[in-house]
Amino acid sequence: MKLKTTALKNALRVALFAALTAAVSQLALPLPSGVPVTFQVFAIGFCSFFAGVKNSLTSVAVYVALGAVGIPVFAGFKGGISCIAGVSGGFIIGFFILCFFCAVSVNKSGAKRLLLSAAGLLLFHSLGAFHFSFVSGVSFINAVITVSLFYIPKDAVLLVAAFFCAKKALKAIKE
Repeated sequence: MKLKTTALKNALRVALFAALTAAVSQLALPLPSGVPVTFQVFAIGFCSFFAGVKNSLTSVAVYVALGAVGIPVFAGFKGGISCIAGVSGGFIIGFFILCFFCAVSVNKSGAKRLLLSAAGLLLFHSLGAFHFSFVSGVSFINAVITVSLFYIPKDAVLLVAAFFCAKKALKAIKE
């Protein structure tokens, strides 16, 4: 019976975090670059710090798959494979990297956790900028300046907030 209960809890967590990511994606400020300012990093971070590697990666996969088939879960109520192929597609795919690094960091000491999360955030932004550069035809440096440089501090703050919210939520569940 415990196995069924655990599987059900995991499935519910995956669905909940995919839905949370979709909801938070709609809190978006469109920019001329085509890559909006969003709070998705908070949702991905919260999911990763709360649910662990397997469940959080599955949640991101569900979110991306829903968007890829056309359900409007991406920022600005957009969906479809064109979103992944478009200027913000590198960030959408980069959620897997960010998710993995944050989830792996959970059981590490403070410094290792910080380094892993920071590495995940930098790789996430690097992939997003590289993809933007490729799709839009601008240099990588211009892409970094346009879609990453000014987003990184915001995203770092969102990750820290996500970590503490997940820590508090996990503590509340255990009580």
